[in-house]
Amino acid sequence: MRILMVDPPGFTPAYDAALVAGLRGLGHEVLFVTAAGTGDWAMDPPPEAWFYPEQTFATVRRLPAPVRRGIKAASHLLSMRRLIRRAEAFRPDVIHFQWMPLPVVDARLLGRLRRIAPVVLTVHDSTPYNGSRQARLLGLGTEALWRGVDHLIVHTAQAAEQFVQGGHRADGVSRIAHGLLHEELIPRNAPPRAADGVLRLLQFGKVQDYKGVDVLLRAVALLPDGARQRLRVTVAGKPYLDTKPLEELAAACGPGIVRLDFRFLPDAELGRCIAEADALVFPYRQIDVSGVLMAAMAFGKPVVASNLGGFAEMLAGGEEALLVEPGSAEALRDALLHLLDAPERLPGMAAAMARRGRDLPDWRAIAARTADAYALARHTHRQRPGHQETGIATQSERETVNP
Repeated sequence: MRILMVDPPGFTPAYDAALVAGLRGLGHEVLFVTAAGTGDWAMDPPPEAWFYPEQTFATVRRLPAPVRRGIKAASHLLSMRRLIRRAEAFRPDVIHFQWMPLPVVDARLLGRLRRIAPVVLTVHDSTPYNGSRQARLLGLGTEALWRGVDHLIVHTAQAAEQFVQGGHRADGVSRIAHGLLHEELIPRNAPPRAADGVLRLLQFGKVQDYKGVDVLLRAVALLPDGARQRLRVTVAGKPYLDTKPLEELAAACGPGIVRLDFRFLPDAELGRCIAEADALVFPYRQIDVSGVLMAAMAFGKPVVASNLGGFAEMLAGGEEALLVEPGSAEALRDALLHLLDAPERLPGMAAAMARRGRDLPDWRAIAARTADAYALARHTHRQRPGHQETGIATQSERETVNP
């Protein structure tokens, strides 16, 4: 099968690379497309960078943020038109978007895309932009977009149920597990846990409002002074918000307790940070499945997380994680106190997390399930009015539609 896979902003590079590798390993031909200037990809051949080339210009990078956002919106429309021309030349059997970040524009182009091939969309966030401040503007047109594609892929039972209850056909939504990420970064000789009585916590990834870094910092500030002195917290990741309030909250926790590292972490540093942490923290306000959680599973790290979305579905057993009320600094403080007072729990939680990770499907199995979703999309595509045949049904399609 010829697959055109698209992640316009490069939001999920580790996921994209793993899925593309899995599909290619099954013998599919995959052309992957993403944004210009998004760095090195663990992919051979590398992706083609068709989106937002204007954003790489030095003159554009020096402009005020509102102007850059306007240029990016215009660039998105131009980039989508480039994509359509390239897709017409490539003649894929299916077009799979990981993200369609500007629904008000993308929904209007679905007709042209669907004349080329069935369109599949992975909905990584069933609440657009996880309810962040961006959602009101950038989420315009989302429902029309979701209803306009041939098939949706989600990662949780909750998201699948949400779509079906919202009127989507059950056979138009596939729930496919999210696989482990960053396994290649696990050190061969992991450092032993330091015997200094200090609990080392890590929250990493893009720093955005919905991820609740402020909730974590408020929880740390609520700890009794003696407990707080036995804690070291690292927040690492590129910020997408004003960091001054977070810096003030970190300072209120006391000197040396919180380290804020507001930058994109190279792989070598990321692997070391995860390996050195005793536990990872996810005080999210909203989420389906976190790619960072999949890294925690790969590394076998205990987790303290909000009791919602994929955290609730995957970690409900309680052996590998402590789940707390979303947005509650008091609940998070109590969970941190529990770990500080019972550090002997950490090895057992780590072992349980490693077992949980081993129970997940590998990327080859995930790719096979994704190919099945493509078959369903092709079937739906043929049933819609105005359909134009795009190719001969694949073996996967025949087996899925006519088992």
